[in-house]
Amino acid sequence: GGGNLSRRSPLLKPFARFAPYPAVALANFLGSACMRSSDATRGVPVADPADGQPLGLSRAAGERAVRDTCVTRLLMPVGNFLIVPA
Repeated sequence: GGGNLSRRSPLLKPFARFAPYPAVALANFLGSACMRSSDATRGVPVADPADGQPLGLSRAAGERAVRDTCVTRLLMPVGNFLIVPA
C-alpha cells in the first residue's frame, strides 16, 4: 500500500506518517454523514434568536449542520498526524 511505497521512496519518506490519514478522514466523514443524515432529510428545529421560541423545522439548516460537521470531521485528525513525532 501507500505505507510501503513511502518507506521505499526517499522522496515520499517524509509523508509516510500521513499514509493513514485518508482512511481516518473518510471513516470520520462517512460516520458523521450516516449518523446525521436524518437532520438533512427531515430538518432540524430552529428557534427565534431573540426569545428562543420554536419556529419549526428547517431542512436548509439541517443540510448546513451536516455539511459543517462532515468538514470538521475531515479536519479533526490533521492535528494527530502533525503533532506526532516523526
